[in-house]
Amino acid sequence: MQSVPKKRMRGACRPCARKKRKCDHKYPRCTQCEKHDDVCEMRNFKTWGQPLDSQAFVVPTAQQAKVTKSVTTKDSRNVFPTHSSSRSPSFSQIPDAYLSNMQVAGAMIHPNVVDRTANVLGSFAQPLPFGPQEALERSSSSSDSSFIYYDPSYSTSTGPDSLQMNMTGLLTSASMYQDTPYVPGLMPDTVDEIIEDFVDASKPQPYLYNPSPFPDDMLVSPEKRFLWDYFFHGVKANILSLDTCDIAHLHDFQDPYNTILPCIALDNPVLRGALLCGSALQFKHIHGQDSWTPVAESIGSNTLQQLRMYRSAPPMDSSNILALMLAASFLHFFRRDRRDGCLELAAGYAMDLRSRSKSQTQPALPSKNLDMSLTAFRWSIISTLCSLRMPDAPLVPSSGSRIIELDDEEVTENFSSTFQHWVTHPLYVFSPRLVNPLLRIGKLLERQLLGETELDDEIRVAEKMLHNAREADDAFLSSPYGVADPKSALAANEAMHASSLILVYARLKQMPYTSPLIRKQVQIVVDEVAKISVNSRVSHTILFPLFIAGCEAVDLQARESIQRRLMMPKGEFFNKKTGPASALDHIWEIRDLEPGLLWPHWIYKVAPEHRVDSLF
Repeated sequence: MQSVPKKRMRGACRPCARKKRKCDHKYPRCTQCEKHDDVCEMRNFKTWGQPLDSQAFVVPTAQQAKVTKSVTTKDSRNVFPTHSSSRSPSFSQIPDAYLSNMQVAGAMIHPNVVDRTANVLGSFAQPLPFGPQEALERSSSSSDSSFIYYDPSYSTSTGPDSLQMNMTGLLTSASMYQDTPYVPGLMPDTVDEIIEDFVDASKPQPYLYNPSPFPDDMLVSPEKRFLWDYFFHGVKANILSLDTCDIAHLHDFQDPYNTILPCIALDNPVLRGALLCGSALQFKHIHGQDSWTPVAESIGSNTLQQLRMYRSAPPMDSSNILALMLAASFLHFFRRDRRDGCLELAAGYAMDLRSRSKSQTQPALPSKNLDMSLTAFRWSIISTLCSLRMPDAPLVPSSGSRIIELDDEEVTENFSSTFQHWVTHPLYVFSPRLVNPLLRIGKLLERQLLGETELDDEIRVAEKMLHNAREADDAFLSSPYGVADPKSALAANEAMHASSLILVYARLKQMPYTSPLIRKQVQIVVDEVAKISVNSRVSHTILFPLFIAGCEAVDLQARESIQRRLMMPKGEFFNKKTGPASALDHIWEIRDLEPGLLWPHWIYKVAPEHRVDSLF
């Protein structure tokens, strides 16, 4: 008699459900995800008990709010239970909801509806703790136009400009706000006023859904929850520089900035502080809300103080070191105009982390966590060392400059097996074989500016590494199996190769910018960047090759093309008044007056405000 097969337990995490594996629901990673090194998304576990009505999360209209005001207030206590600030909520306190309503790690539960305003702005973030009627009253009584926060990942526009839409004066009619979450447009001047404006202590406070309960400091601070939400629905949209249409079919790939980063940040308050600081600065910059400046200053100063304190603290486990390295890298990215030593701190943590991973003295970290964090750090180092930064001391000690380079295994793996048929790396969006040569080139440029002269042998080694990377990429491209890279990513890779050659020959070897070799490489950069659509996320990567080529551009047509592309704002750095476009005008004026000036002599004539010291 045939035995009846054992019934499979209901519910599974997303990787197990997709691959039809038996999931044991272990936290933080189930056994199958641990075995296959997958990102275990606990948000996809089915919830038990009687499910909520799908209308439970729909914001009622103003007319409905008048009729059911008392009922709504009572029900909201059941849908969004309050929590004591003394401890984090358990998983049993997370409300039941349909799986279609659950969002990515670090996000909230969205209502699964589309209102009439979604056609303009896409889906909206979770409303703050105001009732709809109260939101209407605030929006109509405010002297300033209300700012509506929206989720660009749900927008129909694929362009990176969607986050920077000018919301001032848009949709000011009160009737448009009936079903729309509200965020005050006129922010208060102090942190206390922000908290008071965001919170009504007499009403139950909703919380955002996360794969893990919020830490205590997030539970008691609506301000931090707003910044967290803003970061993972706005700022992170510009981090991964690949278009959704090019990776949507890759079912085994998940955006690490959307799945891994929030999980690490929820476990580490220092990294969490760095992200919140960046979120406040980005909100201030994009929407002109100067009232967030003291918030960003306070969070950033505290985070920097903690990063310095932990450098002299007793040894920590590798997961904490990784989070601190990532925090220092992000803090440097968001406060790049300050020379406060964030990148030096990140380098120290990175050397500690790499030493431990090579010696295998502790359990290995998940490979994707390590790859994502080291990618952010290495790109920060490359884009800083290859800029016009005038160093006071080495950014990375000579003893640690080799240990932070990519291993052969990392180059071969290319972040995951999904991208092993790609020439480009999905996070760098250029060949991983270029990373180590660029780290060497950047280090040599720094040593040049520090006054060292005996560098010829090391320059030849870096040049050889660069040519080997070119040959390896060419062999990959001519493979009979072909490559799967998007055309825009291949164009970005070619621009990076050309700009790397410019760094070697125009700067390290001090070749004049009028030489045919330099002019050819500048033109290659211009031609390849022209293949990348302005609305593509890959355009986030073009600042590095464009600015390096621009510094050596002599042909007027090439200069006009570079300047025209740089004038199309893509992110915070492009919008600065002392950004790369104005810096190139200043550099061309200097070089045209004295065309015989070579590197590094012409950089000493560049005004300090035009020395672009980071190229991300």
